[in-house]
Amino acid sequence: MSDFGPANPSLVKRSMVEAVQRAIQAIRRARFAFESESKGFKDSGAEDFVTNADRDAQMRMVKVLAEDFPTFGLIGEEDNLFRMGTHPDDLWFAIDPLDGTSAFRRRQSTGFGPMIALMRGETVIAAFVGDAMTQEIFGYKPGSDRVWRSAPDIPHQRLEPWHLPKLAGQYVLIRDNPWAYSLRGQALCTRSLHGVAPLFAGMETANGSIGLSFARLWKGEVGAHLLRPGKQTPWDLLPVLGISLRLGFRFLRVGRGLTPYTPRVAKETYRTDDELLVVHERYLDELTAWYDANVP
Repeated sequence: MSDFGPANPSLVKRSMVEAVQRAIQAIRRARFAFESESKGFKDSGAEDFVTNADRDAQMRMVKVLAEDFPTFGLIGEEDNLFRMGTHPDDLWFAIDPLDGTSAFRRRQSTGFGPMIALMRGETVIAAFVGDAMTQEIFGYKPGSDRVWRSAPDIPHQRLEPWHLPKLAGQYVLIRDNPWAYSLRGQALCTRSLHGVAPLFAGMETANGSIGLSFARLWKGEVGAHLLRPGKQTPWDLLPVLGISLRLGFRFLRVGRGLTPYTPRVAKETYRTDDELLVVHERYLDELTAWYDANVP
């Protein structure tokens, strides 16, 4: 018997992927006819909403996971879902049934889907991120060093960082107004600083799901992802953290120099005061050399 009870890593993956697929089905069915209500305010000050699609997707995910792994803990975004587990290894799931609710409510053609991470204490041992519209799923199973991209109409594809040989000339992804970043952050992507050209060719913007923003980085569409300080929730952070680290991406604090940063894993929500740049480890030497020479 494995750490997961009668299941093995492949069966764990099967259950997690099934949970994501069921959530995708629920989201797709509701995308043109749904009800929403306010649940407070986001970190940005904008009003936050929950829809019946969020709740239906979470119910379907919980049903699969609770039946297959009754001793595992469960933490979910909606309705303060927090179920203590009884597994001796502190195994627990963090689930976001519909990441990118704002994009979903705008009836965008992309930018929303479910996410899930399986934790052993403070370690992400499996994670999956789904795109409700393309039905792609990105993730890895317990014990695997490989991350896969799959969809109903394409064969499984292993995700490997295949970016251009140099970071210079690629694009950096941001999720906020560029002028809301620090001057050092702006120097990386938006304008010259003291007459020095930025490292990146330009910037691209994203909204909606944080998981699908990171998927653009994992696929090599952009060379880096610049993040502002803000609230960290386990259901948003842990799936993207697990996949990013598994692929060799590193988190760097933007300040007087770029310093390594390890996001804190916690079952509760917390705030960070750091502006972060996420980039693949193969680019660290090039990036830090440019930054140290050009950014005070």
